[in-house]
Order: sequence, then structure tokens, then C-alpha cells
Amino acid sequence: MTLRAVLAFPAIRVLDADLLQRAVEVYEVHRLDFADAYLVASAERTGIGVIASFDRTIDRVTTVRREEPGRAKRRQRYASARLARASIYPLTMTVSVATVR
Repeated sequence: MTLRAVLAFPAIRVLDADLLQRAVEVYEVHRLDFADAYLVASAERTGIGVIASFDRTIDRVTTVRREEPGRAKRRQRYASARLARASIYPLTMTVSVATVR
């Protein structure tokens, strides 16, 4: 059973179906971990475009830019990377919110 099939069950309710569907698409197409795929989808949605991460698999996605936290500081872009990290990570918590009846 695929993740899309599970999400199609009427008993499962999500807070933001469009965001979750995009995360699933990134997960399937770019072969990222689901958490990273959700970060990418969140970055796309918010228009931030930068994700602070050490995970190089995010580089497979061309719609966002990955910055390693230490390197971003040396390049004077640390503020934007911190903003992306601070804005996106709270959104990842909503992935686990589902109501099953």
C-alpha cells in the first residue's frame, strides 16, 4: 500500500492536504526522506527558498536551495538560512497530526 493510498482513506484527516500532497510528490519523485520532502514543500509554499540542512539529498530538488548551517554563516547568508529553518521546522510537526476514526 502506498502513502497516497493511505492518505485517501476517509478516516484520515489532514490540516493542509495540498501541502501534504506536494510533500508526497517530492518524496516519490526525488527519493528524499519524507521529513526532508515536507521541508521542501513547506519552503516552496512559504517562498523562503532556502533550507538550512546538512542533508545533501535536498540538492536533488531544484525549487529550493540547501545551505549548510556553518557555510551559510561564512557566506553572510546565515540570517536567511536561520529564517528558513525557524519558519519551516515548526511546520513539520503538523505532519503527524491526523484524526483516525
